[in-house]
Amino acid sequence: MDVLSPILEGHILRVQMFLRALRHQNPFPAHTLEADAEDFCHLGRWLRGEGLFNFGQSPDFAGIVTRHERIHQLAREAKSFLDEEDDEAALYQGHLLELENRLLVAELLAMTRKLP
Repeated sequence: MDVLSPILEGHILRVQMFLRALRHQNPFPAHTLEADAEDFCHLGRWLRGEGLFNFGQSPDFAGIVTRHERIHQLAREAKSFLDEEDDEAALYQGHLLELENRLLVAELLAMTRKLP
């Protein structure tokens, strides 16, 4: 089993929960919207710990960290639009977040499968 599987499964679930929250279907998941949320969510902790230790020398690692930070930024922007009652803009930001997340997941899987 892939060392990243439980972290990645949790991350994907949290993104799905966030997108549902934008549609008022459930509450926002923890460690999503805070200014430093990317440091404290499960994937963020993995990226700054085990991920950094195992993959920090990979040329792809820095881009993955940046993309993860971008996902949290998009989440904060989406929530801000939602707070302003601009559901259309919030959902558009959610769409951008979903696209970024697909790229993130693909990049993470590609990087972790390069292990010897």
